[in-house]
Amino acid sequence: MQILINNVDEIVSAIYKKNDIDDLHDFQNTKQEHLMSKVSSYFNIKVHFTDDISESNYFGQSYRIFLDVNKTRKKQWQEFAFHTGSILLYRLYGERIDHSGLLLNTARIFAYEFCSPLFLLEEIGEEIEQVYYKESFLCILLIMHEFNIEYHFAIKRLAFLNYQKILEKGEHQNGKLPEI
Repeated sequence: MQILINNVDEIVSAIYKKNDIDDLHDFQNTKQEHLMSKVSSYFNIKVHFTDDISESNYFGQSYRIFLDVNKTRKKQWQEFAFHTGSILLYRLYGERIDHSGLLLNTARIFAYEFCSPLFLLEEIGEEIEQVYYKESFLCILLIMHEFNIEYHFAIKRLAFLNYQKILEKGEHQNGKLPEI
């Protein structure tokens, strides 16, 4: 498994399918805590709740994520996704990736995709497109509601969704992106 910015959606989709989440109904009926437990268990990552800032580390031959108990469940979910992405990337690339800034950016993209996966967003795609062109604020509220994420996180996810759509359109035009 190689995680790159342009295949994060495929990696996330595979993680969800492996955990029997095939559609938006499955996603919404699975508690985030249960999913965190399944995903962390699958990747052999220990998750701890602490009264301190959220972080991840590798210590004693074990990857661990520490989530701040004082944050909302939404924020814990988002931070779990970010730290899971960081760990998966670090496992693949080691310390080489730390110096490039790629780890941080790709881990953020992984978190947006993990918390509101493209294959699930496509289920409400028509609804998003109808609302988006009328008022993007309503689209953000829809994403927040459907995926139980925070406002700012939903804004960034919507921006990344637009980026994914541009790439998709570019691939359909002889593999070239439109010139700016």
